[in-house]
Amino acid sequence: MKDFSKYSVYKGFWKCRDLEIQMLWTRLTLLGAFMALTYTGYGVLILKAVDGIKHWEVFNLLAIGACCFGAVFSYLWVATAKGSKFWYEQYE
Repeated sequence: MKDFSKYSVYKGFWKCRDLEIQMLWTRLTLLGAFMALTYTGYGVLILKAVDGIKHWEVFNLLAIGACCFGAVFSYLWVATAKGSKFWYEQYE
């Protein structure tokens, strides 16, 4: 028979809170790494543009693609942080 006393429920919520905080930092670190890679790729494209490019169409498409990936990862980073904050407040 399971014990559903207030203390056991509180202990379960506290475990969920700790797990949520751990997962928040894991997700934010992963998305931050992808954002850093995207910004680095965009910087490399800009350096190539300064040196001179023969195919501007390809450069423009790659730059737009890098910006789109950066925007998606930035949105996911903010949404993840807000979602985890919501659950953190619910557990508190």
